[in-house]
Amino acid sequence: SFDLSQLRASHQAAWDGFWERSYIHIPSSPITVFHWHMSQYLLRISSWPGGSAPGLYGPFVVDDEVTWSGDITLNYNAEAVYYGAAAANHFEAFEPYFQAILDFMPAARRMAAELYPSCDGALYFPAHILPQGVHAAGIGRG
Repeated sequence: SFDLSQLRASHQAAWDGFWERSYIHIPSSPITVFHWHMSQYLLRISSWPGGSAPGLYGPFVVDDEVTWSGDITLNYNAEAVYYGAAAANHFEAFEPYFQAILDFMPAARRMAAELYPSCDGALYFPAHILPQGVHAAGIGRG
């Protein structure tokens, strides 16, 4: 059976734990405090252990046809999500991104061996990948 009160309590405890780990207070700039809290909220809903690394649209894909496949673009686009994670004491938010990179490593080894056969042990990461080691075919030479 489904216990809504247990689900609500678990949800509340998870968010309470998240907010207790970092805090700012700048009385002279409430707008800065607001934006900081919103950026932390977006970090939490976009990237958390057990989930997938957010692509170009984070968890906000609302269409079946998205540009660049909504993939993980291996430049500042993928990394910008995490700019404030370490400073805010949310190191665990990195896990889905690191896992996407680790999952792609077998393909990166294969691609490097095909493209650069004289470079033993090399890795080649195309500009665009997807979670779970999936290659974003036909996009950005990847």
